[in-house]
Amino acid sequence: MNTILRRGILSELDVSGPQHIAKLTGLAGETLSRVPRVKEFGFSSNTPPGAMAIIASLWGRSDNAMVLGLDHGQYGPRALGIGQTALYDAYGNIVSLVQHKIRIVSPEAIEMVAPKIILNGSVTIGGPDGSGVPVSRQGTVDSGGNTDASNFATMVKVV
Repeated sequence: MNTILRRGILSELDVSGPQHIAKLTGLAGETLSRVPRVKEFGFSSNTPPGAMAIIASLWGRSDNAMVLGLDHGQYGPRALGIGQTALYDAYGNIVSLVQHKIRIVSPEAIEMVAPKIILNGSVTIGGPDGSGVPVSRQGTVDSGGNTDASNFATMVKVV
């Protein structure tokens, strides 16, 4: 079987169905329409137009083309270290697996939605290097039976 791998540029991507369908510009301005995108299980994205694509044409025929990968050089973190991984979008949100840490960055907000959220470990609020101070809610009783009267978590809302 002859398979040709080539580069293309994404024009649009339809992610409304179970299979992503791409429209691309290929060699010498060739337009490829209704090209299925092969994606990894558990990961889905809606790549912006202008992304570079790897196109596999089975038997060398454009009507048997598949998109194997998409990347847009304008977005994403730069200079990841060996073994580091990042999940990112076009809006500045990044989830990074960096050595022994997981780092979540968002330009606006981080929202966790679940019936129950458990934080198991030491929680520090404030300070770019984790140097914040322990805080509590007014009226909290510690293990010695003392009620907190200072060092309140003024920026933390407890419902």
